[in-house]
Amino acid sequence: MISQQIESPANPSVWGRKQDIDALAALGQFAGTPEEFWPLYLANLSKTLSVRRGLLLLRSTGAGWRAAYQWPPNVTGQSSDAVVILRLAEAAIALGRASAQADAGCGLSARLRTVPANSAVGTDAATLVLLCDGEDTALTAKVSLLRLAIETPEQFELQRRLLSVAGNAERLHEALTLANRLGDENRFLKAAMLLCGELATRFGCDRVSLGWLEGDLVRLQAVSNIEKFDRSMAAAQALEDVMEESLDQNCEIVIPAPASSAAVTRSDLEYARTQGVGYLLSLPLRVGGQVRAVVTAERRHTEFDEYQRWEMRMICGLAASRLGTLQERDRWFGARLADTVRSGMSPFLGVEHSLAKLGVLCTVLAVLIAAVLPWSYRIDAAATLRSDDMVFVPAPFDGFLREVHVEIGDMVTQGTATVGLDTRELMLEESTAVAEVSRFAREAEKAQAVGQLADMQIALARQQQSAARLELVRDHLAHAQIRAPMTGVVVEGELKKNLGGLVKKGDLLLKIARLESTYVEVEIDQTDIHETALGRRGELAFVGRPDLKVALVIERIEPMSTVKDGRNYFLARARVDAEPQSWWRPGMGGTAKFDAGERSLLWVLTYRSMRFLQRVLWL
Repeated sequence: MISQQIESPANPSVWGRKQDIDALAALGQFAGTPEEFWPLYLANLSKTLSVRRGLLLLRSTGAGWRAAYQWPPNVTGQSSDAVVILRLAEAAIALGRASAQADAGCGLSARLRTVPANSAVGTDAATLVLLCDGEDTALTAKVSLLRLAIETPEQFELQRRLLSVAGNAERLHEALTLANRLGDENRFLKAAMLLCGELATRFGCDRVSLGWLEGDLVRLQAVSNIEKFDRSMAAAQALEDVMEESLDQNCEIVIPAPASSAAVTRSDLEYARTQGVGYLLSLPLRVGGQVRAVVTAERRHTEFDEYQRWEMRMICGLAASRLGTLQERDRWFGARLADTVRSGMSPFLGVEHSLAKLGVLCTVLAVLIAAVLPWSYRIDAAATLRSDDMVFVPAPFDGFLREVHVEIGDMVTQGTATVGLDTRELMLEESTAVAEVSRFAREAEKAQAVGQLADMQIALARQQQSAARLELVRDHLAHAQIRAPMTGVVVEGELKKNLGGLVKKGDLLLKIARLESTYVEVEIDQTDIHETALGRRGELAFVGRPDLKVALVIERIEPMSTVKDGRNYFLARARVDAEPQSWWRPGMGGTAKFDAGERSLLWVLTYRSMRFLQRVLWL
């Protein structure tokens, strides 16, 4: 009964007396005609709420509003009533079906879910308008009662069509009692469990489940007669799919589906098949005009008839508002704070000039964040890979290039043949020198034999001279094949294009650098030198491999700047804090960045411009 919903009215002597409320609830079982029901319903509702005038307005397509019934009958009302009545009627239409609202100082209004069965053809909306006298302090409680009372006409219409009036008042009383019990609950999960359990018991369901919309997905919240369940179970996930199917289509889904139904029921049919459920009913719950939850009832052997679906829809409608309030209140503080901020900012981010407002807000937030957000400030500098250990390979004697085994960039190991000089002339000189040594030796022996000591000494001297020349020629032959003096990489010496060419003794043939002793030479601009110090750490990115970052540490800074291409910079030496790679070559360039502490992001973005202005404007 409606009387069970409001236990203690604000002023029992004025409105909401139990006998009036009981009389209003009993109209759901009224056995008369609509012409008898509506005047009686309007009179009982007006007396129960203690209003001075009540009207049932009908709106016809293209014809506007007309008063079908009013209480008291044949009353003319006040001169200003017409304007107030039209305003309340339009407000009820905007609020939505099966809802009610109050207008302080004027009255109450509510839109009925269905139009009276005896109304004229073309009627598309029915609205209750109740006018009050002056300021009414009990409007809030009256609105709650009115929301319950607007279900009575629908119950009357349905029981007329089904010709089944027995027990409707008692079931309505139980539904209102359930709504009252939900109102006493202070926790969302307890209220959800209560609703599911009561629906399962009332309608003889094997299981009733409630799912609530969280973000874009429906999450299972409560299952009748089960206190704890695992959402990761396949059955729970399949049930959530069933609920999402109803929510996405914003419609009631019944399995087996009627022939006239156009709803998609793929998930429902799959769930019924896998879980052995014969009959399913999914009802979307609306909170504030939006679908926020779904109730799914399951039966194995009995179908849900039309009246049961209506009754369950009514109970869920009564419970939706309270469940929505509890769900919002039980959320964690951050989510509630976000909703509060969002609602508070809605006037500034409304429809009008929304892009401009959003742009200003984003700009202000970006500036504030940039002013306080710490950011790592780093100095940019040009960097070149150098080597401490480098060997120059010259030509050992005058000759001609015969063969070249290496090119610039090749890795060589110590003793590897690199360049070969032509030895044909040296071999002839060797033969000549050998012959001369032998000839002068015989001449010395001949002179000794005849006692010519002077000629013997001259021949021995010439023999020694030829022997020295022979030794030199053989040394040149031994060094005609030039080998790498150490392991490293060839960084200079393009000799293949000069094959057969003449080289002079001492000419530079190759330059070989050792990779193990590499360092980085950094050019620090004079505008950033005050931010640099020994021991600063940084990173180097080569031009050819910008994705690879090499750790650096500054070891030395030249005390004097260098001028190049119209700019001043200081040379610094940085140690490579990483293992040398095989593809590194002295002379490779890149960009180095060295840490210079933390600054605000706003300073990092604007310091160059500010420095330019300070220098130009002398600020």
